[in-house]
Amino acid sequence: MKTIVVKIGTNALTKEDATLNLPLIENFVGQIARLQKENNVLIVTSGAMGAGREILNRKLRYDD
Repeated sequence: MKTIVVKIGTNALTKEDATLNLPLIENFVGQIARLQKENNVLIVTSGAMGAGREILNRKLRYDD
């Protein structure tokens, strides 16, 4: 079985207005679910900043 590493960053998870792009995230989940049927899938994400921005309803810089 192959191992596939998927890196998903803040820019991939958010729209231009810095809110989460839920339809795109749903698409990623579907693709990853299909991959997992025949492969080991490791997800690496740095999207916590983007998710936190929306939850806190403010713009965060990377050094905040």
